[in-house]
Amino acid sequence: MTDTIVVRSADWLVAWDAARAGHVYMRNADLAFSGDTITYVGPRYEGEAAREIDARERLVMPGLVNVHSHPSSEPLRKGITDETLSPGFHHSSLYEFLTVFDNDAEGRVACLRVALAELLLSGCTTVTDLSSPYDEWLDTLADSGIRAVVAPGFRDARWFTRNGHALEYEWNDAAGKEAFARARAVIDLAAQHPSGRYATCGSTGAGWCATARCSASTSRRRSRRSKPPSAAPWSVSPASTGPPEARPSSRRWCSTRWTT
Repeated sequence: MTDTIVVRSADWLVAWDAARAGHVYMRNADLAFSGDTITYVGPRYEGEAAREIDARERLVMPGLVNVHSHPSSEPLRKGITDETLSPGFHHSSLYEFLTVFDNDAEGRVACLRVALAELLLSGCTTVTDLSSPYDEWLDTLADSGIRAVVAPGFRDARWFTRNGHALEYEWNDAAGKEAFARARAVIDLAAQHPSGRYATCGSTGAGWCATARCSASTSRRRSRRSKPPSAAPWSVSPASTGPPEARPSSRRWCSTRWTT
């Protein structure tokens, strides 16, 4: 008995052409996958299928990649800070109003779940999550099935403005060191996570990457500190590449490679 699922008769399908070393558009195409491996892309698939998905009047494409997001906070701010004018800062609410209110622990998890659902519904299957460390962060990402770069942030200064157009910083080295330690602890926890989907940056085919990220406010002292490791936010390899232990452990990791 086969476990192959076929996405049938897509009006448009974005596929990889190895001969051209680039993506191509296909019309009226089928895509078949089994487990975590895409097994066929092309004209009508004639093999056995356990299930078919009608893709007529649909576009089938690789999952989109969001390389910069703050899913633990932005759903809370939508309709508030993005509608607030700040003429002294080119109408960006980032400097005057971002710190007026903050989320609590329960709210961060709720925001993350809402954001991940919206990302997946929009065809985004890989996300770089730039957030301050908080409880249930790793577990919530793992439960969602999305591919993620976990980028715990830290800073040793806060910004503020006294007059609405000049930005100032209040430095606190001790708080910065504590925040850095919390960010590093998240990376350690990611390496020990029971899902087994986390990996060090650059591992081929892995669904997770963890890296510490410094706040822009640390740029003044970057010459005295080592630069944070750069993240490899997504893998462009097919789902079947890499050693077995580095491959996705669930079919949903493959199925989110395309969206209808």
